Amino acid sequence: MPTKPAFKPTDAHLDQGDVLANVPFAKWKDGKLSLGGGARGIVTSNGCACEDYERAIAAGRSQAAAKIMVQVAPLRPVATMPEHRIDEIQLGKHLDFFYLYGEPGVLPDHFVDLSREQPVPAALLSACAKIARVADWQWHGLLIHLAVSRFHQVPASLFRVDVLEQGSGTDAA
Repeated sequence: MPTKPAFKPTDAHLDQGDVLANVPFAKWKDGKLSLGGGARGIVTSNGCACEDYERAIAAGRSQAAAKIMVQVAPLRPVATMPEHRIDEIQLGKHLDFFYLYGEPGVLPDHFVDLSREQPVPAALLSACAKIARVADWQWHGLLIHLAVSRFHQVPASLFRVDVLEQGSGTDAA
């Protein structure tokens, strides 16, 4: 269990680790693409993609801004997962899921569903209500999990020990 705050203050800018409401995730059904009704999602792109969008808007380059896509993964409530899997996901044993710790009054614990991560136009995301922004230690842990998930390597083969310990979320880190 983490001993650090799960979230940090937000601002008006779209950024990495932002948790958003009503993200219009695309869905495929019977070979046809449709937009879902909107779900909670977390920005998994690096903040540079978000900054590119904001710079294009500020420069009045709306056509360029409209082409900028930002990676987002949907969040799933912990209650949707069988109880025997929760501990395994918290330990990072399932590559498709990352355990996102919540805080009372902000957002409960969720799973980041990396199997459904997708690009979404930054313009659509900037219009979504911002729920929270994950604390640096959670963002760090998510980045490590994303790398392990994408490259199918054990963390120690991709990262130095000090990098792995930095994102643990405990006071010992």
